[in-house]
This record gives sequence, structure tokens and C-alpha cells, in this order.
Amino acid sequence: GSPATSEAVAVLKELGLDISGHSARLLTEELVEDADLILTMTAAHKQSIQQRFPAAADRVFTVKEFAGEVDHLDIPDPFGQGIAAYRAAAAELKDSLTAVWKRLESESTD
Repeated sequence: GSPATSEAVAVLKELGLDISGHSARLLTEELVEDADLILTMTAAHKQSIQQRFPAAADRVFTVKEFAGEVDHLDIPDPFGQGIAAYRAAAAELKDSLTAVWKRLESESTD
């Protein structure tokens, strides 16, 4: 139920996105079962989900991994590091999610 940090809200507002109403929620078995794809920011998050939900292991990737990158697959969590870290994380996410979107579009037309 925690809201997004003020830094996250501010940085995404700069990008034209409003996440002021966002709140965190726990990852449940139901959410995992309903997901076709689960993307994480870090390999540690990926491994944690795969260990907790082994049946979903083949649907869990880091964002960068699914985007086709092979090195430096983590996007560091900017929490507590100031606005510059949030901007850096947002830039990495934007680049990687653009590639993710292209991959999903490509796979949906195949």
C-alpha cells in the first residue's frame, strides 16, 4: 500500500506520466498465475520470484534481458539516492521498455 516516492512521481511527471495514485502491492500467486510475462529490474528480484513461484520461472525476466541485452542486466533501485538516480533509472527503463515493446509487437505478428 505504500505510495510511489516523491522523486519517482516527479521524474515520471517530467516524462508526462502521472503515477501519483500508484501504490505498491504484494506479489501473490494469483497475480503470478494471471501473468503471461513478469519483468523485474534486477536479477535478484528475478531469482526471488522464480524461487517463490517455480511454475512461473520461464515467464520471469529482467527488463533488460527481455529487451535483448546481454550485459549489465540490472537497473539499480534508486530508492534513497536522490532525484539524479531516479532520472538515471527512468532513462534505463525507458530505453529497455522501448525494446521490450518492439519485441512484443514483433512476437504478436509472428
